[in-house]
Amino acid sequence: MSNPNGDRALHVATFSGWYRFEQRGNDFIQTKRDLSYWTLTCMSVDPDDPNMIYAGTEVGGMVVSDDGGRGWEPANEGLTDMDIHEVLASKEHSGMVFLACGEACFRSHDRGGHWENISPKNHDYGISVAEDKNGVVYVGAARGRPNLWIRNQGAMSAILRSGDKGSTWETIVDKLKGGVMHLCSTPDGNGMVAGTSDGTLLVIDDSGARAVAGGLPFVTSVQLAA
Repeated sequence: MSNPNGDRALHVATFSGWYRFEQRGNDFIQTKRDLSYWTLTCMSVDPDDPNMIYAGTEVGGMVVSDDGGRGWEPANEGLTDMDIHEVLASKEHSGMVFLACGEACFRSHDRGGHWENISPKNHDYGISVAEDKNGVVYVGAARGRPNLWIRNQGAMSAILRSGDKGSTWETIVDKLKGGVMHLCSTPDGNGMVAGTSDGTLLVIDDSGARAVAGGLPFVTSVQLAA
């Protein structure tokens, strides 16, 4: 949510553009729609500036708004992969934004003004990106696009982490058969929980990675809640 005028606003990314809903009492009322020709795949709001919204598109790159969605502009300078899978506006590193894309991973130091390729060396298909409370950045990435995951080795995906904002990567676990579809912080904030396309849940912490559940359907999202 962003809050440019004191009202609560809900921003919704869809396969047919962006919607803004503003809170009126207990209800949310649609007040604006835009980007209707774009397939939006992900969205993130800047933790330091709730007017700043980052939206990723399917093969259309990034669009950003600095006024709560009243206007949108492309933000693709330095971005060589327009297939955006996930965007993370960093809470721990002010002004930084991270992307997981179809053939690479990127970071921006200036709120999407410029992008820099920070892809792990051996994993070219970025799927997910998240950070823990210490500012450690994690990515889930595979070797090749999903059409190759039917091979015997599966996705051959990995979970990697970086303590230097994506400059270097440490592989935590590799050769996973399922793609790492989503990551969320562990309850203590010092690691990650990952969900994969083959229905496995893994916990990543200082001791490494361990499976805590398996045999689930294709996992699309993992989140902490009450």
